[in-house]
Amino acid sequence: LQPLGRILFLYTHAIYPVANPHPLLEWLNMNITGTLLKSVLQQPVNDLDDVLVIDNVDVGFGNVRFEGSVLISGDVCEGLKVFSNGNITVGGAVNSATLEATGNITVANGIVGKKDKSNDHEFTCSIKAGGSVNARFIQYCDISSGDDVIAATHILHSTVQAGGNVTVANATGTKGTLSGGSVLAGQKISAVELGGNSGNKTTLTIEGALPELRQHAKKINKLLQQEHELLKRLLAAHEKVGHLDSGEKKQQLLQQLKRNVDKKIQVVVNIQAQKLSADQEISEFLAKASIESARILQQGVQFEIDGKTITTQRSYKQTITRITKGKLLISPVNKEKVKEPA
Repeated sequence: LQPLGRILFLYTHAIYPVANPHPLLEWLNMNITGTLLKSVLQQPVNDLDDVLVIDNVDVGFGNVRFEGSVLISGDVCEGLKVFSNGNITVGGAVNSATLEATGNITVANGIVGKKDKSNDHEFTCSIKAGGSVNARFIQYCDISSGDDVIAATHILHSTVQAGGNVTVANATGTKGTLSGGSVLAGQKISAVELGGNSGNKTTLTIEGALPELRQHAKKINKLLQQEHELLKRLLAAHEKVGHLDSGEKKQQLLQQLKRNVDKKIQVVVNIQAQKLSADQEISEFLAKASIESARILQQGVQFEIDGKTITTQRSYKQTITRITKGKLLISPVNKEKVKEPA
């Protein structure tokens, strides 16, 4: 068979290579060019990627562990697991399953789980990606992504941790609800509608690199204080020697102390420059950190940025929540006046 024929054969006769030794195994390890899969995958495929193509991941097929990318034309069924050292693309839905990939995870339809009966704080569906996670919708699921998390219609009652942004909106910006559960994003969270009815607690947090930036700035401030104290001692010693009787020894001491003072001043100046740079990094991060609702922000949504929190006491129209002059404030995107919640 030609390469394309092999792909189609595997697509309709997929096997699990570990559990099913077969002559087709050598085809599973072949290099498939990105060009052949561009019409199938909605994400980049490296020209040298190995790609395993499967109909459905169900009980009859079993769990999947593959060193390359995995393309599933149908669904990933309840209780099944897919591990990929590449990208995972699902043409159907993911139902109470586990997906882990070093690259991106893309699901054409929904990712749906439910509360774990043995633990109300956990879900039966888990998605972990080193890259981005992209799905039509997400419900009752633990999501962990090294990059962005994107859903077209909604994210409901889920726990989301994203190294990048979290976005919930369709192509036209008319749908996109983020309600229930908690979301921790690297820099920005945005949805058409934030929050739901009063019974659903929604917690939205921007963190990203901010803790590391704050810790770095704290270390610099501590070092600056230490060096300032040493400089004060050198200056005091210089002044003390200056009161001694004149003589060759005094001049030698004064010259030595002056050299030490000059060196210490340069050290302090360098650390002050580092402090300025660290403070600037924090300011730039906070200037970009935001949580936005394109249409509605509901009552009872809790925001947190840089350790500061706000919980909405009523609903608002289009808003953006961010740090302004050291305070976490909800501001209008349009001309409607938005008051800071009590």
